[in-house]
Amino acid sequence: MSRKAGPIAGGARGQNLVEFAISLTVLLLLLAAIADLGRAFYTYVAVANAAREGARYYSRMSCVASNEAALRAAVADTVVNEALASGITIPRNRITLEPSSGCPTQGQPVRVEAVYTFTSMIGSVPMLGGGRFSFGVIPLGHVATMVYQGSDVVSP
Repeated sequence: MSRKAGPIAGGARGQNLVEFAISLTVLLLLLAAIADLGRAFYTYVAVANAAREGARYYSRMSCVASNEAALRAAVADTVVNEALASGITIPRNRITLEPSSGCPTQGQPVRVEAVYTFTSMIGSVPMLGGGRFSFGVIPLGHVATMVYQGSDVVSP
């Protein structure tokens, strides 16, 4: 006795295809989220390295009243160039130096803060029950503090 493939067998194949399509969509979204998280972590490390390099440079340059503006510009250049080496562009207006005015004294902490605006490649994801979960734009920043030593490097 032979069996014929009826509507139940064909429906099962269609159901499998629909389940596969739904599962594949969820898995691809999860994979994209993991890749985006990796990008965010890479970006944060690049921002942290740039701020740390700026603080290191700031802590080792001699500062006198006549070269204070040049010193601040050189520190900002150091942060921007270190970030560019990793493919990140940190705008100068997102770099903060402390002390905010005047030259630091030997033994005083110097602080460099760099902030980069990270844009997620995922954007937003619809949630069950309505609404959206937005990854969107995330500010990634790092503050590096070092003790001012001065005069190891020739001033700009």
